[in-house]
Amino acid sequence: MKKQLKRIGLKMMALTLLLSGTFAGALGAHAEESVNPPSSQNVRIHKMAYENKLPEEVQNDGGIMEGFEGTPLAGAGFTAYDVTNVYWAAYEEATGNHAAKETAAVASALKADLTGVTPVGEEGVTEADGTADFDDLDIVSGDKNAVYRFVETTMPAGVVASKSADVILGLPVYAEDGELRETVHVYPKNVIEDVDLGFTKYGVDEEGEIAALPGAKFTLKNSAGAYYKEGAFTATAGTAGVLTSNENGVVSVDGLLLTPGDYTFTEVDSDVSKAEKQSGASQVYHYTEAATVIATVTKDMAVTYTYYNVDGEALVNQDSAEAYNFKVPTVNKTADDHKVDRGQVVNYTIETMIPKDIATYTTYQLVDIYSAGLELVSDEDAITGSIQIDGKEVPNLTDLATTNFTTANSFTVTFTISELAKYAGETLTLTADMKVITDDLDVIDNDVTLKNDFYDQTDKETVETDAKVFLKKDLHTQAALVGAKFVVKNPDGKFLQLLDENGNAVTEVSGYATGYDVNWVADQADATTLISDTNGQVGVYGLAELADGKEYTIVETAAPDGYVTPSDAGIDFTTDKAEEELVINNKAKGFLPSTGGVGIVGFVGIGLLVVAGSVWYFRKRAEA
Repeated sequence: MKKQLKRIGLKMMALTLLLSGTFAGALGAHAEESVNPPSSQNVRIHKMAYENKLPEEVQNDGGIMEGFEGTPLAGAGFTAYDVTNVYWAAYEEATGNHAAKETAAVASALKADLTGVTPVGEEGVTEADGTADFDDLDIVSGDKNAVYRFVETTMPAGVVASKSADVILGLPVYAEDGELRETVHVYPKNVIEDVDLGFTKYGVDEEGEIAALPGAKFTLKNSAGAYYKEGAFTATAGTAGVLTSNENGVVSVDGLLLTPGDYTFTEVDSDVSKAEKQSGASQVYHYTEAATVIATVTKDMAVTYTYYNVDGEALVNQDSAEAYNFKVPTVNKTADDHKVDRGQVVNYTIETMIPKDIATYTTYQLVDIYSAGLELVSDEDAITGSIQIDGKEVPNLTDLATTNFTTANSFTVTFTISELAKYAGETLTLTADMKVITDDLDVIDNDVTLKNDFYDQTDKETVETDAKVFLKKDLHTQAALVGAKFVVKNPDGKFLQLLDENGNAVTEVSGYATGYDVNWVADQADATTLISDTNGQVGVYGLAELADGKEYTIVETAAPDGYVTPSDAGIDFTTDKAEEELVINNKAKGFLPSTGGVGIVGFVGIGLLVVAGSVWYFRKRAEA
């Protein structure tokens, strides 16, 4: 990230102060060589801060110095330690001239272990003008001129520790005119670097697609528990400022002056992401504590990050960071057939992607709820045994999932999170067989719900069955005819056989055939005969709608008494929701004489005999 330089005058670097022999020989002479030495001297530290790099070194002379480009730095704490013995021992052991011996002694004093050493007085902290005073420091320690090491024990925000050095100061310090300085002024320096903190926020949607997520919100707190707001860590959790990811998903705070330590980005609810379980027609992303990003700032103002990648793995000491929010993947239910016969066994498949963040879940269940028009055929072992991940069988299925059937028209598969987490991001499937046990013409539902901690996903699959009803009539009078017999044939040439609740074949059914399972047989002799009732009605329920272009055929095998059985191969039909009767007409046979009888000749003969008898009768009567 591009560095933003704060121009508020608080950016500098520490410079080791080497006070040499120009201080009237203070570091190069023993106390006994001085005549009537004063007992103490005051020291004033002027802390100067510089942006990003130190200026050229300037030799201190103990007096007030002007012209520094740096800015006074408040809040720097210094502690003084007496290192007289260490210094003079090293000085005595060193060889060479005075300058060489002095250099060796200063180096030794800077390296001295101060563990357990009692400081001289209290820590002095620089005020707004960058100064801190150490009054009445003894000029003599033991029998030698005193030497002090000033350690920067408190560093203000932004100070680069590696560019801050301790100050070695030997007393007494004299001015050029030989007068003892009442106050010795020293000018240690610090480098101040501002720090940019930030990361990129991504969202993983229901289908596993990853994209930058704008609008996610975060708070930022430091190691002391103080929250960031308006450029400073002065807020509480309740008053913290909110940082929002931009259109590229970037969350950032630039140009911060920080002290070393951890800085934690914690997500809060927003329009795009929630922590609590959601409900409703659609979900937003969810987040957990695992989405937290921690920025670690070192003493040298270097920044590294700890975060969780998209696979839930913790990454540490990274140069940049990412954070991920997730949506619960969709769950899908599909059937191997949708237009079904009653009695048909339908295979249902449930499919879902195992969430990438499954390790953050505590609940993961598939709950199947099926209509009363379906009967579960698969048992618990069959359903558990059908589980596959990415199309492959899974070892140790009993550790992965358990199934129970305790609720009517439902079964539940409960997954073990720790086992499921091994397959994060992969596709899980399971299957169940169900028999259609209704010829109800409404759709037959089968629902699945993926129950979990964040948002319950659901899906519905439907199958349906059809019917066809017919009306048998006299061709001329349109009167309903009873007793016509039919069989039904499918496009494959097989015949409809109806089965009762015990699975036994039904020989014949009068009127509408409902409540029977459908079976198809090759031999017409095994088919169920459908007979028109007193209303001329005949029909069958529970037939599957055929694909486009295919039809069933109803074949009349016996006509009602007095009617002609059609000689054709039957009538083709398509199923519907029993919305319209298909009329099948029959022709009456009519009245015809029997073959071989006397016919009309007999009737004529009888008439002639009657006429002849009448003539004879009336003639005899006249003669009389």
